[in-house]
Order: sequence, then structure tokens, then C-alpha cells
Amino acid sequence: MLIRLFCYIGACLLPAVAWAQYGVGYAEKGVISYYPNKFKRITASGETFDSEALVAGHKKIPFNSLVRITNLNNGKTVVVRVNDRGPYAYGRIMDISEGAARKIDLLATGTAKAEIEVISDGSNSSAKDEPKEKEPKENPKITSSNEANFVTGKTYSRWATQKFPKGYTHQVGSFNELARAIEHCQILENRGFKNEKIFIYVDWVKYQKLYKVFVGEFALQTEGESLKQRLKLTLGNGSVWTRQHITD
Repeated sequence: MLIRLFCYIGACLLPAVAWAQYGVGYAEKGVISYYPNKFKRITASGETFDSEALVAGHKKIPFNSLVRITNLNNGKTVVVRVNDRGPYAYGRIMDISEGAARKIDLLATGTAKAEIEVISDGSNSSAKDEPKEKEPKENPKITSSNEANFVTGKTYSRWATQKFPKGYTHQVGSFNELARAIEHCQILENRGFKNEKIFIYVDWVKYQKLYKVFVGEFALQTEGESLKQRLKLTLGNGSVWTRQHITD
């Protein structure tokens, strides 16, 4: 009877031991890879896979754990949330989304030697709690160095984080100075559009950069009508027009 009791207790403790083994502080080095953009399915956690979300698959780390990944080839890091299992290719320790791969320059090589470390066990996380970049509370100071981070033909947040919006949007301004475009973004936030997606697209017109401010991201043009009316009331009828997002 006593032996059976010990066996029962041991069996109950196994999941907790496994959880602790792959909890906060767990680190591993090995080869990582990324899911291709066309890879669409339901993940092992039950979520729909999103190639632009900062998510990853690991064989053992608990779902919703946050993991810091360091690309050992260039030192770049990204924090991802585990929402899938795998990889099942021999010798690989983690698969990450295309969005996460882009942050650490993994797209060109496809695989890389990396170090992963669990920084949160996910006990207080959910599918909505994606890793987010820290943004300063104050408006960024414009200098020649960070102005160079806004590359012609690409779309950014006002913090110089590259974005990849699709579908339709509303253009609400065009400026030949980055400082004015960023100021316009902040004005929009202060006037009640803080929860909307606000972008800066860098164009090239008549041999100079133009910084175009877009608000919103809609699959269909009609989906943005209510936002368009709000923008018109705030900025004036002639200041808002709907267009498609410009992609590479």
C-alpha cells in the first residue's frame, strides 16, 4: 500500500516537475527556423497561426510562456510567446513566426544558431498578451541618425518601427519634414485617435522624401467609413482620403 501511495504521488508531481524544468530561467542553445508566410493553420494551443505575431513553437515550454531569443550570428533579440509545438525537423529547437524572424534578421538565412531563455512562465498571459515593444512616453527627438531609419518605400510607426499593413487606409497628411509628420501623429492621438493604427509611409516625390501619415488598416474599403467620418469631423473634409496601403 505504501509503495502504491508513493507511486501515485510521484505521478501527480511529474507535470509540476516538467513545468518547473521549462519555466522561468530555462535556457537552451541550438538552431532555430521560421514558419513561411503562407503557413496557415490552427496551432497546437488552438489559436489561428498569425505570421506577423511574435509567436513560436517549442516541444516542451508551456503555452503562453514568453521567451527571449538571441540570434548568435548578429546579437539581435526578440521576445516571443509560445503558442505551438515543434519543430520536428532534426536538430532544431524552435520555430518562430516570420514577424519574429524579421526582428532578428533571420529571413535571409532561414535558420540560425540562437539562444533561447524563458523570461515568463505564462501564468498571467493569454493569447491577447503578445510581446510589445516598449515605446517612450515622450515624442521622439528627430535627429539625422533616426531620420535615416525611415527608408523610402516603407511604412513605420512614429517610433521608427517598421510596419507591414495591408488593405485600405486613410491618408491624413503629407509632409516634407519627418518632425512634422511625427507631430501630426501625436496630434491625432491627442484628439481621440490613440487606439487607431497610425502609420508613416516614406515616399519619394520630385527628388525628395515625403512623409505621408495614414490612419487605419482595413481589408475592405467600406470597413473604414466610420473612422473616415470621425477624421473628417476633426480635420476637415479636404484633409482625408481613402487609399490602399503601399506594400513592397
